[in-house]
Amino acid sequence: MFIYALIICLTTSLSTCQNYENQFCTYNSSHSLNQFSTPNYTDIICMNMILNDTMKLKLENQSKPLHIRSSIQLINITGNITTKTLVLFPFVNNVLIYRCRIDNIDADFKSLVHLHIAESIIPNISKEMFQENRYYLLSFGLHSNVGLKFGESPFELLDYLDDLIIYNQSLSSINDCFFNGLNHLKYLVLNKNDIKYLHENAFIGLNELREINMDNNPLEYFTTNIRHMHKLEKLSLLHTNIREFHVTQFFPLIKMRVLKIPFPAARDIEVSGLAIGFPNLRNIVVDSHDIDEDSDMFKLRNLRLAGLNVDRISKLPTEVSIFAGRLKYEFPSLESDVSKKFPFC
Repeated sequence: MFIYALIICLTTSLSTCQNYENQFCTYNSSHSLNQFSTPNYTDIICMNMILNDTMKLKLENQSKPLHIRSSIQLINITGNITTKTLVLFPFVNNVLIYRCRIDNIDADFKSLVHLHIAESIIPNISKEMFQENRYYLLSFGLHSNVGLKFGESPFELLDYLDDLIIYNQSLSSINDCFFNGLNHLKYLVLNKNDIKYLHENAFIGLNELREINMDNNPLEYFTTNIRHMHKLEKLSLLHTNIREFHVTQFFPLIKMRVLKIPFPAARDIEVSGLAIGFPNLRNIVVDSHDIDEDSDMFKLRNLRLAGLNVDRISKLPTEVSIFAGRLKYEFPSLESDVSKKFPFC
């Protein structure tokens, strides 16, 4: 599993990077920065720097390109990211941008496979941003970035993207062209984005999707067309305001195995409808805070008698842990003791 474990201090505002005399990156060591470790990669940490258009990130005493598969974390960086920024790391596969202030991203990273940006100030997301990396990027994540906006069809050029995570961004509605071009997308996480409206054709063209997660959004209806998603295995709508879920709108989805919905939406689902609509469904997870009557418990027993595994969840954890395919994000709570170790935050 491709893992980014972020255990860094969280503060109330983005700090301005300092211009240190010697701006060098460092290898991740097992005793100082092991929380950034990415298995099977050489981890390189670039921290507290100011970048201009011509600056090349490098290790101390490095003069030649590093020809090993690497993962680079840019932490508390300000400036521009260009093709020259990582020219000494031609085999960088993974880039994490964390708590940075980036004015412009204009880079051609032909080996870049995973790009994840968290708690940073970056340019708005547009299709032009990915012009040079469209054939290589497989996973892209956005997490709690300040004031981030999206252009029209922002991911249209990402033909081969497998995983897309958009978490805790200001994204109140999704129109019918937002996901244009994502013909190979397999995992989609749209968690905690204040989504209130989802166009009925928002997912048209996403024929390869295996998993959709829309937890923690004030969404009242899910009537989006997903009949074409013959490979969909998991749909999660926990902690939304959805009160009705009509299986007949979606079937037959023969590979659907896991359904997570608020209990009010599950209350009126007929077992016979599930058998026809989702014939291979194995697990149902419901919000349990709305379950307080004997009739509700009877409904859950009926689902179990039909051979389904039924789980109840009262609330999702305050620490963020998002799984999507090979990806994992972890953001600790504000009380983390790790904050004492990183005074740059």
